[in-house]
Amino acid sequence: MKRWALSVIASLAILVGILGVVPRSLYAIDVDSLVQKYVQALNAKDYQEAALVLHYPETFVAEKLEKERNDVASALSIFADELGEVVGYRRPAIGQYLHLGVQAGSGKHWAKHPPTTQVVYEVDYSRAGNGFIIFQFSQVHGKLVVYSVLYGLPENDPNTILALNRIAT
Repeated sequence: MKRWALSVIASLAILVGILGVVPRSLYAIDVDSLVQKYVQALNAKDYQEAALVLHYPETFVAEKLEKERNDVASALSIFADELGEVVGYRRPAIGQYLHLGVQAGSGKHWAKHPPTTQVVYEVDYSRAGNGFIIFQFSQVHGKLVVYSVLYGLPENDPNTILALNRIAT
């Protein structure tokens, strides 16, 4: 059985620079609140709670919604096993990184609600060391929602590809 559900993004990409600097506003406070809730749940190993921070299409029936949340929680557990806890996070972050991430919902749903904001945090993972967490946000029915969460490691670190391969397989 594959370790990844269909809800998990398994893309590698290089992103450069300061991405998604959000001004201090109510919007930024919402972003910070969602990020804090996610990181706290992740570090408490409450992957079900962390999975609740992501947005799920309102068209999901109860059974599909539960399966999707369980799949996302399983993926978060895999990331935590490889990278460790998020010991600290700060922004803005500058750097080149490779990433893998999680997202709930389908491509069809997200085609209607593309990401509008991306906020990059430089983090310290307890196992993997220096890295990044990238939160992508969208607007769904006028509400700020988490589109995806990407876990990045420095592009120039020789261990990055090995770690991301262990996560993806």
